[in-house]
Amino acid sequence: MADFEDESALAPKVFFIDPDPEIVSESFIEMAFFLGFETYAIPDDLCGDLKTKVELLAETYPDLILFFTIDRKSSLQAWTDYLKELHECHEDCVRIGVLYSQKSFDADQQIKKTFNFDRGIVAGCVPLEASFRKSQTLLLEVLEANRAMGRRRVIRMKCNPTFRMNFLTNGTLVEGSLHDLSVSYFSASFQQPRADWDMGTKIRKIQLRLGGKVLMVNALIAIKRVSHEVPTFVFLFHPETDQPGQEDVMRSKVNQIICHDFQSKVQDLLEKYFDRCAEEWRSAEVN
Repeated sequence: MADFEDESALAPKVFFIDPDPEIVSESFIEMAFFLGFETYAIPDDLCGDLKTKVELLAETYPDLILFFTIDRKSSLQAWTDYLKELHECHEDCVRIGVLYSQKSFDADQQIKKTFNFDRGIVAGCVPLEASFRKSQTLLLEVLEANRAMGRRRVIRMKCNPTFRMNFLTNGTLVEGSLHDLSVSYFSASFQQPRADWDMGTKIRKIQLRLGGKVLMVNALIAIKRVSHEVPTFVFLFHPETDQPGQEDVMRSKVNQIICHDFQSKVQDLLEKYFDRCAEEWRSAEVN
């Protein structure tokens, strides 16, 4: 597994810019995360204008796929001019795609010609369906075609110090600190008594305490790493459960926690930037 410092190089971040909220919904974003697509929605709200948000994203992240909904608030000509400028300024780190409602055959062909050939976008021109579900399925197919999963199989989250785990073994309570978490595995280290288990050991009824949420899971030990004489164990979620279907429910809950953590970090980035800009503007007025 890659270090977290190198995680950004494994896959692009996908941003839907001012999307239809019924298509790029919270449940759609959670589904995308579950499939390994790190996906976000950037609305056109009062917290800064869209162009400023896009510029901040391009300056912050080394690999982006941006999908713009081109038939919501601006003219087609305005979009072609803006996306041409964006492509020229950030060609090395930004791939651009456009979304629009299905139109007549001739109009659809003109849009594809304008953006695919005249403007050279590479992430696709996507005519959305009238059905939200069909549009969501189509967007997931577009993400797959763009290899938006990158070189990783699942999205993993670095755990904060409050994320803990415990379980009973031979009547003894074992407690550990979680390091990272995904829908497939988690890793943890343990203090005294020094833990040492064989690879492939199955452990039932592990309690994960995840920032106010508690999950009970089964897992098996897959990998042991030692750093500064402290062993770290990687646990794979094990499908052996007491009730059919419970494993899927658990993985969905883990995915929601991971997705919320990633969404919060991007939202914090935007809010802090615009708060700083507002403070600088107020200071300039005073002076």
